[in-house]
Amino acid sequence: MVAVTHGGMTEDEIIRGIREQGGAGELPAPAAPAAVAVAVAVAVAVAELEAVVGYPMPPLLKRVHLEVADGGFGRWGEALPLTETDYRFSDSPRMVETYLGRRSSPGWPPA
Repeated sequence: MVAVTHGGMTEDEIIRGIREQGGAGELPAPAAPAAVAVAVAVAVAVAELEAVVGYPMPPLLKRVHLEVADGGFGRWGEALPLTETDYRFSDSPRMVETYLGRRSSPGWPPA
């Protein structure tokens, strides 16, 4: 099996880099389940987002949310969560809520 690459990096290398860049304890927990109830909530959140948007989540984005952190990563640490979170950006809406809010804005998506 050939590894998928993005800009010359494999997805595993990108995942590792995000973990390292985030630092210990600085990112919220990944959305990956520690318990069955959490697994169901995450699966529901992914399915909800995909149904509303009409497309599957990009595989790498889904992996980052499931394996690294449920939001809080990225250039300014502002990636939105899939689920409700108590992390420091918890006043940010979930990804699906942000999408729905922007979708109803005039001129969105941009042409």
